[in-house]
Amino acid sequence: MRKYSFISLIIFIFFTSCIKNKNRPIVGSWKPVGVILLKANDGIGELLHSKFIFYKSGDFCISSILGSTTGNYNYNEKENTLIIDEFDSPPGKFTLTWEKDTLLMTNKDGTIKLLRN
Repeated sequence: MRKYSFISLIIFIFFTSCIKNKNRPIVGSWKPVGVILLKANDGIGELLHSKFIFYKSGDFCISSILGSTTGNYNYNEKENTLIIDEFDSPPGKFTLTWEKDTLLMTNKDGTIKLLRN
């Protein structure tokens, strides 16, 4: 009986951790640790030396050695999608996934891997 209770507890903890990790907050400061572009490799160096900040207010800032970009974002936790609306560009839509503590932002152009800063 105890053996089955212990196994049930392990299974419960496993499923709870999977559910808990599915949707995580993105608010905070992030540093790119990897970039995979499907088309040209232009801008990889700039991206790797940048900083992404998502604020609770729904604003964001991406700063790099060439300057900074600001705008608004909308994060849909149910669909794991992120829409970034820069003030001088059309909105960009990303699908968000997680590899342990690494946030992967993927769109039609490629993937950016981010770690909390």
